[in-house]
Amino acid sequence: MISRTTAIILSLIVLAVTRVSVGEDSKSLKVAALLGLTGGAAYHSAGIRKGIELAAEDLKARGWQIDLRYEDDQTNPTKTVSAMQFLSSQGYKSFIGPTWSFQVNAVREIVANNDLVAMVPAGSSEINGGAAQGVFNLCPSRTQQVPYLVEWLKRQGYHRGFIVTPNGDWGEIHRRVFARAVKDAGGSVVGEEQFDYGIDISSLRTILLKGAQVNADVVFTTGAGDDVANVVRARNALHLSFSILSTADIRDALALKLVSHADVQQDVFAIGLTVSSDFKMRYMARFGEQPSLYSDRGYDALMILAEATERTDGSQNAVRSFLNSGVEFSGVSGKIKFDNRGDVGAGDYQVFKAAL
Repeated sequence: MISRTTAIILSLIVLAVTRVSVGEDSKSLKVAALLGLTGGAAYHSAGIRKGIELAAEDLKARGWQIDLRYEDDQTNPTKTVSAMQFLSSQGYKSFIGPTWSFQVNAVREIVANNDLVAMVPAGSSEINGGAAQGVFNLCPSRTQQVPYLVEWLKRQGYHRGFIVTPNGDWGEIHRRVFARAVKDAGGSVVGEEQFDYGIDISSLRTILLKGAQVNADVVFTTGAGDDVANVVRARNALHLSFSILSTADIRDALALKLVSHADVQQDVFAIGLTVSSDFKMRYMARFGEQPSLYSDRGYDALMILAEATERTDGSQNAVRSFLNSGVEFSGVSGKIKFDNRGDVGAGDYQVFKAAL
């Protein structure tokens, strides 16, 4: 026979194990990833999806039950709206996505008015049309790039900037960022040109010749991967001497073979966020490729939703309040704390050679 003391100890052990088991079994998460898996956002969306998949595997290994549904809005804002409304009616109240700013703009009021949560891997409020209750943006403000660009301009000795950006919110935000950086570095903007997405390379040649005529020593540009690639190719074809500073979209252009490494060897630079070396190694081991621009933020989006669910009663109001409370998360993309606009704080930006 066992003693009374031993019996009590065994009972406590059984109770503790039962509590752990119940706690683990009760950890469940229902999320819809609303992404442009086809259409213009397909490349970025694929990288976000892989980041989400890596996070889901990690959560399942920790005992989570994940109800994860992917929905393709085809990079069409009308379909983004209908997909979110349908998924919400099916009980999905937490979303990752949409991918691009005009898609977020299309659903921000739906999120705010229906107690939803949308974690946006590629967004910030300045591009997504402003703050909206329930929308949480995982990219820092692009205006935070200014001091990094100022330091780089001074170090490189550039003084005459020519700005070439696409029409729309994305181009306008970056036009302002580039112009402010040139001014703060003590230089001058010698010209500005806007273009429509998908511009042909011959038209870009005409634009870049204007930059050469005003003796620009650096051209600032952004846009989709093919647009950035064509800016580089047009400069090289014309044998123009100015340098090019782009957003990290130039990395997309390289990955998609829209431009070669040889094309960007000559003074082509980019500004972007640093990527955790550990995350990069794990991602490459799992998918056999480098993470794309927002893969790490796709990972963090799911992990943050899981942590917010675990640390609250899991209701949408509780999760939203928790995310708005100023709590700091430790993500693969760095320390994450949302401000009153739903944006993360300081970003770890760097200017790097595109060929690296």
